[in-house]
Amino acid sequence: MPHTRPVGYHVAPACREIPCLARHRQITFMALSVTEAMTVLDLWTRQVYDLTAGQQVIAITSYDERFPYRLKVMAGSNSYVTAAIQEVLAILPQSFALAQNYPNPFNPSTTLGFELPVATVVTIIVYDLLGREVVRLMEGHLEPGYHQVQWDGKMASGRDVPTGLYIARMTTPAYTRAIKLVLLK
Repeated sequence: MPHTRPVGYHVAPACREIPCLARHRQITFMALSVTEAMTVLDLWTRQVYDLTAGQQVIAITSYDERFPYRLKVMAGSNSYVTAAIQEVLAILPQSFALAQNYPNPFNPSTTLGFELPVATVVTIIVYDLLGREVVRLMEGHLEPGYHQVQWDGKMASGRDVPTGLYIARMTTPAYTRAIKLVLLK
């Protein structure tokens, strides 16, 4: 019978000062019932921590409770864990992107796809050609991955916008891109 060890984790402040508590955490992992391999994958940094050797301490300096699924724990045979890590990393986008909307031209609605390599704050705003804000399609914190948002061709007030050319702009702290949207009625 293979040797197994108890498993668990503990989250503790990495510093003792109160203002620091919200920003810094230290997580201690101990292998749980692991017979062969156990790793922790940090989805933000894409760093892999091997827990097979015993207790590990991971210091997370940009901890934010709005993103609770930052770490993935994987256990199993060495080949399974290696394949699982490669699969997860292959699914995550490598860079920020805002794709061209589809359909374009559109009537009455269109979809904008975008990619986030890290969890971040995202804002997507549609503007008219005079630079006036028409509607905010997205404003908030999102996990890394592939996302999409729809625009129904309406202003923030709920009124239909006229036929014409519009600009959709995606902004994050590390990325900005704009695309043209054509509404035909």
